[in-house]
Amino acid sequence: MKSVLVATLPEDAQAFISRIISDISDSTLKLRVIIDPTSTRKIVLPSRPETVSDLLLQLKTNLNVTYDFRLQFEDPDFGNALCDLENIDELPSKATVKLIKTLELDVHSTDTEETALALDTSSKHTSIWPDVFDPPTFSYDVELALKEGNSEYVKEGKHRKLTRDQKHNILERMIDKIYSFKAYPSDNDFAKAAEALVKKHPCLKENGSRTGFDGWKVSLKFKMGNYRSKLRRSGMQEVAINGYKRSRSNPHAEHSRANIKRPRRAEVNFLPNFPHGSDERSLEDLRLKMVDELKKKDQDVMMMNRHMQQTFALRRNEIVQSSPSVKEMMSRWPALFCEAQVLAEFHRITNRNLLQTFYSSLDKHTPQLLDLFRAKAAKGGVSGNKMAAILKDCDEQREDLDQAQKAAVAIIAVEEDDKPQGILIVLEDEVVMSVKSWVRALVLLFGLLFSRLIVHLGKHKKSVNDATEQQIGVEKVFRYPKYNDQPHNNDIMLIKLRKPAIFNKFVKPIRLTTNCSSAGEQCLVSGWGRTGDGPASVLQCLKLPVLSKTQCKGAYGTLITKNMFCAGFMEGGKDSCQGDSGGPVVCNGKLKGVVSWGESCAQPGFPGVYAEVCRYTDWIKDIITNN
Repeated sequence: MKSVLVATLPEDAQAFISRIISDISDSTLKLRVIIDPTSTRKIVLPSRPETVSDLLLQLKTNLNVTYDFRLQFEDPDFGNALCDLENIDELPSKATVKLIKTLELDVHSTDTEETALALDTSSKHTSIWPDVFDPPTFSYDVELALKEGNSEYVKEGKHRKLTRDQKHNILERMIDKIYSFKAYPSDNDFAKAAEALVKKHPCLKENGSRTGFDGWKVSLKFKMGNYRSKLRRSGMQEVAINGYKRSRSNPHAEHSRANIKRPRRAEVNFLPNFPHGSDERSLEDLRLKMVDELKKKDQDVMMMNRHMQQTFALRRNEIVQSSPSVKEMMSRWPALFCEAQVLAEFHRITNRNLLQTFYSSLDKHTPQLLDLFRAKAAKGGVSGNKMAAILKDCDEQREDLDQAQKAAVAIIAVEEDDKPQGILIVLEDEVVMSVKSWVRALVLLFGLLFSRLIVHLGKHKKSVNDATEQQIGVEKVFRYPKYNDQPHNNDIMLIKLRKPAIFNKFVKPIRLTTNCSSAGEQCLVSGWGRTGDGPASVLQCLKLPVLSKTQCKGAYGTLITKNMFCAGFMEGGKDSCQGDSGGPVVCNGKLKGVVSWGESCAQPGFPGVYAEVCRYTDWIKDIITNN
């Protein structure tokens, strides 16, 4: 329910109110800042920051704090109760704000024996791989030689011949810079680094090379391999974990290039060493202290934050090495499943602020998301009609705001119905957190999923850890490069496991199809998706026929591409459903399809739509070969 009252005033009154609004907008911002229970500061800013992020930055500078924090403010609309500050316009010009630490560190304190442990992740990585690689500065003599060589190249097109020591210096500095981003760069990463090198120093281009830098790329690869070997021998955990495989003394061991454990795209601190002076036993003692502390009514939050930071390496070692289930993680690391620690753990892994990263990306992609939602609404159907109703409310609110902005005085009263009292975040059938904001829930879910993604093989009962089950962490995902959400074209993705699956009578490989689906062919689709009684608790399997292209296009029109096929029953009643997406469609013992999309579930005239695996067999084989 919404009502809008718009009152029009004479021009002189409008001008007067405009001056008032201008005076208000230009006024200073006076803040009473609660830093902690024993410290409160008065801060006066000459003008109101444009965004909450700008305000955070100014407060961080004025207060001289080194940790990340978010803000709560005393909201006069609710009796000065504390509320999260997510929109700068909500903050009064004279307000009380409270700093809520998202990553609290106190590595200098010596009050207790716990804080005497040095905080040292032993990681040289500083950020993710840059969009444009910038070659480092080399030794003084090499820089002089390159400067002279570049001048000769511009004048005469002459290439520079390097001495052995000069090339060694270039490769060593380049590898040091590359390793600051990644321990295991891809072939494309090496190519970008080599290309950037010869672009900055054209005298280093190679005669007879197709690209002019192929030789440099090969040299960088060999140099990186040697560098990792040195780090492995010195005890660097993130590379040592992939060492000591097949060798002359152990010829039957796993190949050195098999099942490499490496960070995902945004992971900076993938597998750090234990802090200096700590070992597994001392860190385990800190973990047990945190478990006991959480059982108390009044918890020492500062101590919890310090211990969570100090035990980060132990936690990462468990996740990378053992891929524990969510239930096991909740038992061993209960503090990890609170809001502050989800945000802090994301920062530890990526060196990024989760809230700022998520909200800025959301702002950036909102126009495109709205276009996708409107396209979905235009299709009609049950889900399309629901989306249309939501968008209609949004458009009406925008019209109200537009009207208000044009008026001298406007009062907008909004009454929200069916507002959720609480939102539960569930992972692997375990309720891990409860929050009150949808947006906050999405942010935290993103942070939790970033920390772990597990594949369950040999599973039968959804809520039970079967004796037949294998839980293996995900090392990397490969989305088909031409995937298009509208209309779910090329809807296929591959997952690489962190370690090999063990094949037995419960977990078996399946053959890839060599032929595309044909009308009338009988297939099996399986999953734990929705049934008539809700989500399935036991693995379901349905036998269904492949439908003709005519029937498929008759149901969905131009949304159907050559990369899709329909299967099911035109009369409805039986179908794959929400929760089955990504599941297999097996025909005559071969994988022929992947559950993709459809119009609701089991609706007459709307069969299920599946990705046609035969279109991707070459891509699948290529990904497996190169990874």
